[in-house]
Amino acid sequence: MNKSSGKQLPAVLRTDVYDVPVGQDINTDLLYPVNISQQGAKFVFPRKGVLDSNSQINISQTCNQIAGDETKCYLPTSTGALAMVRRAWLTIGGRRVSTLDQVGHYNTWKRLHFSNEYREGVAMPKQGGNDVFVGSTGKDIVAVGAVDATSVKQRGFLANAPNTGAGNGVLGRIGTEYSKDPATGLQRNTADKTTDSSDLITSNAATTPNYAIGLSQLIPFLVGVQLPLFAIAEEVALNVEWATSEFGHRFCVPQAQLANQNNIFSTIVENDVYIMADYMFFPAQMETLQEEIMEKGGFDIPYDEIQVQETTTAVLTQGSITTEIQLPLGGKVLKSVVVQQEITDGADEGLVNVGRYNSMALRQGQSVNLTIESRPFYANSISNPSLQLSEANAIESGIPLQLCMYKYSWDNQVNAFGVVDKAGITDRTFNGHISLIEMGSQFWTGVKLENMSGRGIRMSNLPAIFTRRATLDATNPDIGKQHRLRFFCKTARMLNISGGIVNMIE
Repeated sequence: MNKSSGKQLPAVLRTDVYDVPVGQDINTDLLYPVNISQQGAKFVFPRKGVLDSNSQINISQTCNQIAGDETKCYLPTSTGALAMVRRAWLTIGGRRVSTLDQVGHYNTWKRLHFSNEYREGVAMPKQGGNDVFVGSTGKDIVAVGAVDATSVKQRGFLANAPNTGAGNGVLGRIGTEYSKDPATGLQRNTADKTTDSSDLITSNAATTPNYAIGLSQLIPFLVGVQLPLFAIAEEVALNVEWATSEFGHRFCVPQAQLANQNNIFSTIVENDVYIMADYMFFPAQMETLQEEIMEKGGFDIPYDEIQVQETTTAVLTQGSITTEIQLPLGGKVLKSVVVQQEITDGADEGLVNVGRYNSMALRQGQSVNLTIESRPFYANSISNPSLQLSEANAIESGIPLQLCMYKYSWDNQVNAFGVVDKAGITDRTFNGHISLIEMGSQFWTGVKLENMSGRGIRMSNLPAIFTRRATLDATNPDIGKQHRLRFFCKTARMLNISGGIVNMIE
Protein backbone atom coordinates (compact mmCIF):
# COMPACT_ATOMS: atom_id res chain seq x y z
CA MET A 1 0.00 0.00 0.00
CA ASN A 2 1.27 3.45 -0.89
CA LYS A 3 1.90 5.75 2.04
CA SER A 4 -0.08 8.91 2.70
CA SER A 5 0.24 11.80 5.12
CA GLY A 6 -3.49 11.86 5.73
CA LYS A 7 -5.14 11.32 9.07
CA GLN A 8 -7.92 8.96 9.93
CA LEU A 9 -11.45 10.22 9.41
CA PRO A 10 -12.87 12.19 12.35
CA ALA A 11 -16.08 11.01 13.98
CA VAL A 12 -18.26 13.53 12.09
CA LEU A 13 -17.25 11.93 8.78
CA ARG A 14 -18.12 8.43 9.94
CA THR A 15 -21.42 6.84 10.89
CA ASP A 16 -20.11 5.92 14.36
CA VAL A 17 -21.57 7.27 17.57
CA TYR A 18 -19.93 10.59 18.52
CA ASP A 19 -17.65 10.55 21.58
CA VAL A 20 -19.00 13.89 22.79
CA PRO A 21 -22.14 15.89 21.94
CA VAL A 22 -21.74 17.50 18.51
CA GLY A 23 -23.92 20.30 17.24
CA GLN A 24 -25.19 19.76 13.72
CA ASP A 25 -27.71 21.10 11.23
CA ILE A 26 -29.35 18.94 8.57
CA ASN A 27 -30.61 20.21 5.25
CA THR A 28 -32.73 17.85 3.13
CA ASP A 29 -33.14 18.51 -0.60
CA LEU A 30 -34.63 16.64 -3.52
CA LEU A 31 -31.82 16.04 -6.01
CA TYR A 32 -33.05 15.25 -9.52
CA PRO A 33 -30.85 13.53 -12.14
CA VAL A 34 -28.94 15.67 -14.63
CA ASN A 35 -29.86 13.06 -17.22
CA ILE A 36 -32.10 10.01 -17.17
CA SER A 37 -33.35 7.39 -19.60
CA GLN A 38 -34.65 3.82 -19.57
CA GLN A 39 -31.01 2.70 -19.41
CA GLY A 40 -29.93 4.67 -16.34
CA ALA A 41 -29.54 7.99 -14.55
CA LYS A 42 -26.81 10.34 -13.35
CA PHE A 43 -26.90 12.60 -10.29
CA VAL A 44 -24.39 15.38 -9.55
CA PHE A 45 -24.08 16.48 -5.92
CA PRO A 46 -23.67 20.15 -4.98
CA ARG A 47 -20.58 21.27 -3.08
CA LYS A 48 -22.20 21.77 0.28
CA GLY A 49 -22.10 20.13 3.67
CA VAL A 50 -21.45 16.47 4.41
CA LEU A 51 -23.52 13.92 2.50
CA ASP A 52 -25.31 11.46 4.78
CA SER A 53 -24.65 7.97 3.41
CA ASN A 54 -28.19 6.96 4.33
CA SER A 55 -29.70 9.46 1.90
CA GLN A 56 -32.34 7.69 -0.15
CA ILE A 57 -32.97 7.35 -3.87
CA ASN A 58 -36.67 7.20 -4.78
CA ILE A 59 -37.60 4.82 -7.59
CA SER A 60 -40.68 3.21 -9.16
CA GLN A 61 -41.70 1.19 -12.20
CA THR A 62 -44.82 0.18 -14.10
CA CYS A 63 -45.64 -3.06 -15.95
CA ASN A 64 -47.67 -3.28 -19.15
CA GLN A 65 -51.05 -4.96 -19.33
CA ILE A 66 -51.90 -8.16 -21.17
CA ALA A 67 -55.24 -8.20 -23.02
CA GLY A 68 -56.44 -5.31 -20.87
CA ASP A 69 -56.02 -7.30 -17.66
CA GLU A 70 -53.77 -5.94 -14.89
CA THR A 71 -50.88 -8.38 -14.60
CA LYS A 72 -50.41 -7.84 -10.85
CA CYS A 73 -46.61 -7.97 -11.11
CA TYR A 74 -44.51 -7.71 -7.96
CA LEU A 75 -40.89 -7.32 -6.86
CA PRO A 76 -38.73 -10.42 -6.28
CA THR A 77 -39.52 -11.30 -2.70
CA SER A 78 -35.97 -11.78 -1.42
CA THR A 79 -34.60 -8.66 -3.13
CA GLY A 80 -37.25 -5.95 -3.21
CA ALA A 81 -36.62 -2.64 -4.96
CA LEU A 82 -32.88 -3.34 -5.36
CA ALA A 83 -33.92 -5.62 -8.23
CA MET A 84 -34.49 -2.50 -10.36
CA VAL A 85 -30.78 -1.58 -10.34
CA ARG A 86 -28.11 -3.61 -12.11
CA ARG A 87 -25.02 -1.46 -11.53
CA ALA A 88 -24.15 1.70 -9.59
CA TRP A 89 -20.90 3.65 -9.41
CA LEU A 90 -19.59 6.80 -7.75
CA THR A 91 -17.27 9.12 -9.66
CA ILE A 92 -15.15 11.98 -8.31
CA GLY A 93 -13.49 14.17 -10.91
CA GLY A 94 -14.64 11.73 -13.60
CA ARG A 95 -12.79 8.79 -12.01
CA ARG A 96 -14.62 5.78 -10.65
CA VAL A 97 -14.12 5.58 -6.91
CA SER A 98 -16.48 2.73 -6.09
CA THR A 99 -18.57 0.38 -8.23
CA LEU A 100 -21.12 -2.29 -7.39
CA ASP A 101 -22.06 -4.73 -10.16
CA GLN A 102 -25.08 -7.01 -9.83
CA VAL A 103 -26.70 -4.78 -7.22
CA GLY A 104 -29.81 -6.95 -6.89
CA HIS A 105 -27.89 -10.19 -6.38
CA TYR A 106 -25.43 -8.74 -3.85
CA ASN A 107 -28.16 -7.01 -1.88
CA THR A 108 -30.14 -10.24 -1.73
CA TRP A 109 -27.16 -11.61 0.21
CA LYS A 110 -27.11 -8.49 2.41
CA ARG A 111 -30.87 -8.50 2.96
CA LEU A 112 -30.84 -12.12 4.11
CA HIS A 113 -28.90 -10.88 7.15
CA PHE A 114 -31.70 -8.53 8.22
CA SER A 115 -33.74 -9.71 11.18
CA ASN A 116 -37.35 -10.65 10.50
CA GLU A 117 -38.45 -7.71 12.63
CA TYR A 118 -36.39 -5.26 10.56
CA ARG A 119 -37.61 -6.74 7.28
CA GLU A 120 -41.24 -6.54 8.34
CA GLY A 121 -41.07 -3.13 9.99
CA VAL A 122 -38.54 -1.26 7.82
CA ALA A 123 -37.29 -3.08 4.73
CA MET A 124 -40.65 -4.23 3.37
CA PRO A 125 -42.47 -0.88 3.79
CA LYS A 126 -39.55 1.06 2.22
CA GLN A 127 -38.17 -1.38 -0.34
CA GLY A 128 -40.90 -3.93 -0.99
CA GLY A 129 -40.35 -7.65 -1.25
CA ASN A 130 -41.75 -10.24 1.13
CA ASP A 131 -39.09 -12.51 2.58
CA VAL A 132 -40.42 -12.96 6.12
CA PHE A 133 -41.31 -16.59 6.83
CA VAL A 134 -43.73 -17.46 9.59
CA GLY A 135 -45.42 -20.57 10.94
CA SER A 136 -48.23 -21.52 8.61
CA THR A 137 -50.48 -24.30 7.42
CA GLY A 138 -51.34 -26.14 4.24
CA LYS A 139 -53.96 -24.63 1.96
CA ASP A 140 -56.56 -27.38 2.39
CA ILE A 141 -58.76 -27.70 5.47
CA VAL A 142 -59.31 -31.13 6.98
CA ALA A 143 -62.93 -31.36 8.08
CA VAL A 144 -63.17 -32.40 11.72
CA GLY A 145 -66.51 -32.36 13.48
CA ALA A 146 -65.48 -31.41 17.01
CA VAL A 147 -63.11 -28.67 18.08
CA ASP A 148 -60.64 -30.83 19.94
CA ALA A 149 -56.91 -31.51 20.10
CA THR A 150 -57.09 -33.62 16.94
CA SER A 151 -58.74 -30.88 14.91
CA VAL A 152 -56.26 -28.29 16.14
CA LYS A 153 -53.36 -30.52 15.16
CA GLN A 154 -54.81 -31.31 11.73
CA ARG A 155 -56.05 -27.82 10.97
CA GLY A 156 -54.92 -26.93 7.48
CA PHE A 157 -53.06 -30.16 6.76
CA LEU A 158 -53.75 -33.19 4.63
CA ALA A 159 -53.31 -36.29 6.75
CA ASN A 160 -50.47 -38.66 5.80
CA ALA A 161 -49.37 -36.59 2.81
CA PRO A 162 -45.79 -35.39 3.37
CA ASN A 163 -45.47 -33.71 -0.02
CA THR A 164 -48.29 -31.29 0.82
CA GLY A 165 -46.79 -30.16 4.10
CA ALA A 166 -48.24 -32.63 6.57
CA GLY A 167 -47.14 -32.13 10.15
CA ASN A 168 -46.87 -29.18 12.48
CA GLY A 169 -44.78 -26.07 12.06
CA VAL A 170 -44.36 -25.74 8.30
CA LEU A 171 -43.32 -22.29 7.09
CA GLY A 172 -45.01 -19.80 4.80
CA ARG A 173 -44.63 -16.16 3.84
CA ILE A 174 -46.06 -13.46 6.01
CA GLY A 175 -49.58 -12.49 4.90
CA THR A 176 -53.25 -12.80 5.69
CA GLU A 177 -54.54 -16.32 6.03
CA TYR A 178 -57.69 -15.63 4.03
CA SER A 179 -56.46 -12.93 1.68
CA LYS A 180 -58.53 -10.53 -0.36
CA ASP A 181 -58.48 -10.41 -4.13
CA PRO A 182 -56.73 -7.09 -4.98
CA ALA A 183 -58.86 -6.71 -8.11
CA THR A 184 -62.24 -6.92 -6.35
CA GLY A 185 -61.41 -6.23 -2.72
CA LEU A 186 -63.47 -9.27 -1.79
CA GLN A 187 -62.30 -12.22 0.28
CA ARG A 188 -61.04 -15.08 -1.83
CA ASN A 189 -62.66 -18.46 -1.90
CA THR A 190 -61.57 -20.10 1.35
CA ALA A 191 -60.42 -23.16 -0.61
CA ASP A 192 -57.91 -21.01 -2.49
CA LYS A 193 -55.85 -19.75 0.47
CA THR A 194 -53.77 -17.52 -1.79
CA THR A 195 -51.74 -14.63 -0.42
CA ASP A 196 -50.62 -11.80 -2.69
CA SER A 197 -47.86 -9.24 -2.35
CA SER A 198 -49.09 -6.18 -0.48
CA ASP A 199 -47.63 -3.73 -3.01
CA LEU A 200 -48.40 -4.91 -6.53
CA ILE A 201 -46.87 -3.06 -9.47
CA THR A 202 -49.49 -1.42 -11.67
CA SER A 203 -49.50 -0.08 -15.24
CA ASN A 204 -50.30 3.44 -14.03
CA ALA A 205 -47.46 5.72 -12.90
CA ALA A 206 -49.87 7.50 -10.55
CA THR A 207 -50.80 4.34 -8.62
CA THR A 208 -47.73 2.12 -8.81
CA PRO A 209 -45.77 2.00 -5.52
CA ASN A 210 -42.61 4.04 -4.89
CA TYR A 211 -39.58 2.68 -3.05
CA ALA A 212 -36.56 4.14 -1.26
CA ILE A 213 -33.01 2.73 -1.47
CA GLY A 214 -30.14 3.92 0.72
CA LEU A 215 -27.09 5.21 -1.15
CA SER A 216 -24.86 2.97 0.98
CA GLN A 217 -26.74 -0.03 -0.47
CA LEU A 218 -25.67 1.03 -3.96
CA ILE A 219 -22.10 2.21 -3.28
CA PRO A 220 -19.74 0.17 -1.04
CA PHE A 221 -17.60 3.29 -0.45
CA LEU A 222 -20.48 4.96 1.41
CA VAL A 223 -20.83 2.18 3.99
CA GLY A 224 -19.80 3.91 7.21
CA VAL A 225 -18.51 7.06 5.45
CA GLN A 226 -20.10 10.52 5.36
CA LEU A 227 -18.73 12.26 2.27
CA PRO A 228 -17.46 15.86 2.85
CA LEU A 229 -18.85 17.42 -0.35
CA PHE A 230 -17.92 20.94 0.80
CA ALA A 231 -14.20 20.11 0.68
CA ILE A 232 -14.07 18.34 -2.69
CA ALA A 233 -13.27 20.63 -5.62
CA GLU A 234 -14.10 18.00 -8.26
CA GLU A 235 -17.48 16.84 -9.53
CA VAL A 236 -19.04 14.15 -7.33
CA ALA A 237 -21.60 12.07 -9.24
CA LEU A 238 -23.69 8.95 -8.71
CA ASN A 239 -24.44 6.85 -11.78
CA VAL A 240 -27.16 4.20 -11.83
CA GLU A 241 -27.81 1.59 -14.53
CA TRP A 242 -31.23 -0.07 -14.48
CA ALA A 243 -31.65 -3.83 -14.58
CA THR A 244 -33.09 -5.34 -17.74
CA SER A 245 -36.86 -4.91 -18.03
CA GLU A 246 -37.71 -8.53 -18.73
CA PHE A 247 -39.43 -10.95 -16.38
CA GLY A 248 -37.45 -12.24 -13.39
CA HIS A 249 -35.00 -9.33 -13.18
CA ARG A 250 -36.80 -6.25 -11.85
CA PHE A 251 -40.24 -7.84 -11.45
CA CYS A 252 -41.99 -11.22 -11.18
CA VAL A 253 -45.42 -12.30 -12.43
CA PRO A 254 -48.09 -14.44 -10.75
CA GLN A 255 -48.72 -18.04 -11.76
CA ALA A 256 -51.72 -17.11 -13.86
CA GLN A 257 -49.58 -14.90 -16.12
CA LEU A 258 -46.64 -17.25 -16.71
CA ALA A 259 -47.80 -17.93 -20.27
CA ASN A 260 -47.43 -14.20 -20.97
CA GLN A 261 -44.22 -13.61 -19.02
CA ASN A 262 -42.12 -12.88 -22.11
CA ASN A 263 -44.65 -10.28 -23.26
CA ILE A 264 -44.60 -8.35 -19.99
CA PHE A 265 -42.05 -5.57 -19.53
CA SER A 266 -41.50 -2.86 -16.97
CA THR A 267 -40.83 0.84 -17.44
CA ILE A 268 -38.95 3.04 -14.98
CA VAL A 269 -41.12 6.03 -14.03
CA GLU A 270 -38.57 8.73 -14.80
CA ASN A 271 -40.47 11.51 -12.99
CA ASP A 272 -40.29 9.46 -9.78
CA VAL A 273 -36.49 9.08 -9.81
CA TYR A 274 -34.76 11.47 -7.41
CA ILE A 275 -32.52 11.44 -4.34
CA MET A 276 -33.76 12.57 -0.95
CA ALA A 277 -30.35 13.95 0.02
CA ASP A 278 -29.45 14.84 3.60
CA TYR A 279 -26.61 17.37 3.90
CA MET A 280 -25.15 17.75 7.38
CA PHE A 281 -23.38 20.85 8.72
CA PHE A 282 -21.22 20.94 11.86
CA PRO A 283 -20.75 24.65 12.77
CA ALA A 284 -18.02 24.04 15.34
CA GLN A 285 -16.01 21.62 13.18
CA MET A 286 -16.41 22.83 9.58
CA GLU A 287 -13.53 25.31 9.69
CA THR A 288 -11.16 22.75 11.20
CA LEU A 289 -12.20 20.10 8.68
CA GLN A 290 -11.70 22.45 5.74
CA GLU A 291 -8.28 23.50 6.99
CA GLU A 292 -7.18 19.88 7.41
CA ILE A 293 -8.37 18.93 3.93
CA MET A 294 -7.31 22.04 2.01
CA GLU A 295 -4.02 23.01 3.68
CA LYS A 296 -2.69 19.91 5.44
CA GLY A 297 -2.48 16.20 4.68
CA GLY A 298 -6.21 15.67 4.49
CA PHE A 299 -7.92 12.44 5.48
CA ASP A 300 -7.42 8.80 4.49
CA ILE A 301 -10.63 6.86 3.87
CA PRO A 302 -10.32 3.07 4.04
CA TYR A 303 -13.28 1.17 2.62
CA ASP A 304 -14.30 -2.15 1.16
CA GLU A 305 -14.90 -2.68 -2.55
CA ILE A 306 -16.83 -5.60 -4.05
CA GLN A 307 -15.20 -7.27 -7.07
CA VAL A 308 -17.78 -9.31 -8.99
CA GLN A 309 -17.02 -12.25 -11.26
CA GLU A 310 -19.49 -14.68 -12.82
CA THR A 311 -19.10 -17.89 -14.80
CA THR A 312 -21.78 -20.17 -16.24
CA THR A 313 -21.00 -23.83 -15.60
CA ALA A 314 -21.61 -26.69 -18.01
CA VAL A 315 -24.79 -28.75 -17.76
CA LEU A 316 -24.63 -31.00 -14.72
CA THR A 317 -24.32 -34.68 -15.62
CA GLN A 318 -24.68 -38.00 -13.83
CA GLY A 319 -21.85 -39.21 -11.61
CA SER A 320 -19.03 -37.28 -9.98
CA ILE A 321 -18.51 -33.70 -11.15
CA THR A 322 -15.79 -31.17 -10.32
CA THR A 323 -15.98 -27.45 -11.09
CA GLU A 324 -12.94 -25.21 -10.66
CA ILE A 325 -13.18 -21.44 -11.16
CA GLN A 326 -10.17 -19.10 -11.11
CA LEU A 327 -10.54 -15.72 -9.40
CA PRO A 328 -7.82 -13.33 -10.62
CA LEU A 329 -7.22 -10.81 -7.82
CA GLY A 330 -3.53 -10.05 -8.28
CA GLY A 331 -2.18 -7.42 -5.87
CA LYS A 332 -5.49 -6.85 -4.08
CA VAL A 333 -6.09 -7.35 -0.37
CA LEU A 334 -8.80 -10.02 -0.22
CA LYS A 335 -11.07 -10.04 2.85
CA SER A 336 -13.86 -12.47 1.95
CA VAL A 337 -15.51 -14.38 -0.90
CA VAL A 338 -19.26 -14.94 -1.21
CA VAL A 339 -20.49 -17.54 -3.71
CA GLN A 340 -23.91 -17.60 -5.36
CA GLN A 341 -25.18 -20.53 -7.45
CA GLU A 342 -27.92 -19.05 -9.66
CA ILE A 343 -29.92 -21.63 -11.60
CA THR A 344 -30.25 -20.51 -15.23
CA ASP A 345 -32.40 -23.06 -17.04
CA GLY A 346 -35.63 -21.99 -18.71
CA ALA A 347 -38.57 -21.49 -16.39
CA ASP A 348 -36.41 -22.21 -13.35
CA GLU A 349 -34.40 -19.06 -14.04
CA GLY A 350 -37.38 -17.03 -12.88
CA LEU A 351 -37.85 -19.26 -9.85
CA VAL A 352 -41.38 -18.56 -8.56
CA ASN A 353 -41.35 -15.53 -6.22
CA VAL A 354 -37.57 -15.23 -6.06
CA GLY A 355 -36.91 -14.38 -9.70
CA ARG A 356 -33.31 -14.71 -10.84
CA TYR A 357 -32.05 -13.81 -7.37
CA ASN A 358 -31.70 -17.41 -6.24
CA SER A 359 -28.74 -19.48 -5.10
CA MET A 360 -29.79 -23.07 -5.62
CA ALA A 361 -28.36 -25.93 -3.60
CA LEU A 362 -27.67 -29.29 -5.26
CA ARG A 363 -30.16 -31.82 -3.97
CA GLN A 364 -27.59 -34.46 -3.07
CA GLY A 365 -25.16 -31.95 -1.58
CA GLN A 366 -21.71 -30.75 -2.55
CA SER A 367 -18.27 -30.05 -1.10
CA VAL A 368 -16.49 -26.71 -1.53
CA ASN A 369 -13.01 -25.30 -1.00
CA LEU A 370 -10.99 -22.19 -1.86
CA THR A 371 -7.32 -22.44 -2.82
CA ILE A 372 -5.17 -19.36 -2.12
CA GLU A 373 -1.47 -19.20 -3.00
CA SER A 374 -1.66 -22.89 -3.98
CA ARG A 375 -2.86 -23.80 -0.48
CA PRO A 376 -6.42 -25.02 0.23
CA PHE A 377 -8.22 -22.86 2.78
CA TYR A 378 -9.77 -26.00 4.30
CA ALA A 379 -7.54 -29.02 4.83
CA ASN A 380 -10.50 -31.12 3.70
CA SER A 381 -13.23 -29.67 1.50
CA ILE A 382 -16.35 -29.03 3.57
CA SER A 383 -19.51 -30.88 2.57
CA ASN A 384 -21.76 -30.51 5.61
CA PRO A 385 -24.42 -27.84 4.82
CA SER A 386 -24.54 -26.76 8.46
CA LEU A 387 -20.78 -26.12 8.44
CA GLN A 388 -21.05 -24.32 5.10
CA LEU A 389 -23.75 -22.10 6.58
CA SER A 390 -21.62 -21.47 9.66
CA GLU A 391 -18.71 -20.34 7.46
CA ALA A 392 -21.00 -18.03 5.47
CA ASN A 393 -22.36 -16.58 8.71
CA ALA A 394 -18.88 -15.40 9.73
CA ILE A 395 -18.47 -13.12 6.70
CA GLU A 396 -20.75 -10.23 7.65
CA SER A 397 -19.06 -9.49 10.99
CA GLY A 398 -20.60 -12.63 12.41
CA ILE A 399 -24.20 -11.59 11.63
CA PRO A 400 -25.88 -14.87 10.65
CA LEU A 401 -28.11 -15.38 7.64
CA GLN A 402 -31.69 -14.99 8.84
CA LEU A 403 -33.54 -17.59 6.77
CA CYS A 404 -35.19 -20.90 7.47
CA MET A 405 -33.16 -24.07 6.96
CA TYR A 406 -35.62 -25.31 4.35
CA LYS A 407 -34.70 -22.42 2.05
CA TYR A 408 -30.98 -22.95 2.59
CA SER A 409 -30.58 -26.60 1.64
CA TRP A 410 -32.45 -29.76 0.73
CA ASP A 411 -31.46 -31.55 3.94
CA ASN A 412 -34.29 -33.58 5.48
CA GLN A 413 -36.53 -32.74 2.52
CA VAL A 414 -35.30 -35.15 -0.17
CA ASN A 415 -34.48 -38.84 -0.26
CA ALA A 416 -31.24 -40.47 -1.39
CA PHE A 417 -32.17 -39.83 -5.04
CA GLY A 418 -32.73 -36.11 -4.61
CA VAL A 419 -36.52 -36.43 -4.85
CA VAL A 420 -38.65 -34.38 -2.44
CA ASP A 421 -39.80 -36.69 0.33
CA LYS A 422 -40.79 -34.25 3.08
CA ALA A 423 -41.61 -30.58 2.65
CA GLY A 424 -40.80 -28.11 5.41
CA ILE A 425 -42.43 -25.19 3.59
CA THR A 426 -46.18 -24.88 3.22
CA ASP A 427 -48.02 -25.67 -0.02
CA ARG A 428 -50.06 -22.49 0.46
CA THR A 429 -49.65 -20.26 -2.58
CA PHE A 430 -48.12 -16.80 -2.67
CA ASN A 431 -48.80 -14.67 -5.74
CA GLY A 432 -50.17 -17.86 -7.27
CA HIS A 433 -46.97 -19.89 -6.81
CA ILE A 434 -46.72 -22.82 -4.40
CA SER A 435 -44.33 -21.70 -1.66
CA LEU A 436 -42.70 -25.11 -1.15
CA ILE A 437 -41.03 -24.80 -4.58
CA GLU A 438 -38.58 -22.38 -2.95
CA MET A 439 -36.85 -25.13 -1.01
CA GLY A 440 -33.06 -24.91 -1.25
CA SER A 441 -33.27 -21.58 -3.11
CA GLN A 442 -30.84 -19.49 -1.00
CA PHE A 443 -27.75 -21.66 -0.68
CA TRP A 444 -25.15 -18.88 -0.29
CA THR A 445 -21.67 -20.05 0.71
CA GLY A 446 -18.43 -18.22 1.33
CA VAL A 447 -15.19 -17.78 3.21
CA LYS A 448 -14.02 -15.01 5.55
CA LEU A 449 -10.30 -14.28 5.18
CA GLU A 450 -9.78 -11.13 7.25
CA ASN A 451 -8.41 -11.38 10.76
CA MET A 452 -9.67 -9.83 13.99
CA SER A 453 -8.03 -6.51 13.04
CA GLY A 454 -9.90 -6.39 9.74
CA ARG A 455 -6.81 -7.14 7.63
CA GLY A 456 -7.16 -9.44 4.64
CA ILE A 457 -4.68 -11.44 2.56
CA ARG A 458 -2.49 -9.70 -0.02
CA MET A 459 -2.89 -11.69 -3.24
CA SER A 460 0.00 -12.48 -5.57
CA ASN A 461 -0.36 -13.00 -9.31
CA LEU A 462 -1.66 -16.51 -8.63
CA PRO A 463 -5.47 -16.60 -8.83
CA ALA A 464 -7.62 -17.95 -6.04
CA ILE A 465 -9.40 -21.13 -7.13
CA PHE A 466 -12.93 -22.07 -6.04
CA THR A 467 -13.64 -25.80 -6.22
CA ARG A 468 -17.05 -27.47 -6.11
CA ARG A 469 -17.47 -31.26 -6.14
CA ALA A 470 -20.67 -33.30 -6.20
CA THR A 471 -22.02 -36.73 -7.10
CA LEU A 472 -25.39 -36.94 -8.83
CA ASP A 473 -27.54 -40.06 -8.94
CA ALA A 474 -29.06 -40.99 -12.31
CA THR A 475 -32.53 -39.90 -11.15
CA ASN A 476 -31.39 -36.60 -9.61
CA PRO A 477 -33.44 -33.60 -10.88
CA ASP A 478 -30.24 -31.49 -11.04
CA ILE A 479 -29.01 -33.47 -14.06
CA GLY A 480 -29.28 -31.44 -17.25
CA LYS A 481 -29.31 -28.08 -15.48
CA GLN A 482 -26.59 -25.46 -15.26
CA HIS A 483 -25.59 -22.79 -12.76
CA ARG A 484 -24.23 -19.30 -13.07
CA LEU A 485 -21.60 -19.14 -10.35
CA ARG A 486 -21.27 -15.55 -9.14
CA PHE A 487 -18.45 -14.46 -6.82
CA PHE A 488 -18.53 -11.32 -4.66
CA CYS A 489 -14.95 -10.74 -3.51
CA LYS A 490 -14.51 -8.08 -0.83
CA THR A 491 -11.20 -6.21 -1.20
CA ALA A 492 -9.61 -3.39 0.81
CA ARG A 493 -9.28 0.05 -0.79
CA MET A 494 -8.16 3.49 0.40
CA LEU A 495 -8.65 7.08 -0.76
CA ASN A 496 -7.07 10.31 0.38
CA ILE A 497 -8.90 13.66 0.31
CA SER A 498 -6.50 16.61 0.44
CA GLY A 499 -6.32 19.97 -1.27
CA GLY A 500 -9.87 19.42 -2.51
CA ILE A 501 -8.64 16.51 -4.64
CA VAL A 502 -9.41 12.81 -4.15
CA ASN A 503 -6.49 10.45 -4.79
CA MET A 504 -6.64 6.66 -5.00
CA ILE A 505 -3.93 5.20 -2.73
CA GLU A 506 -4.75 1.51 -2.87
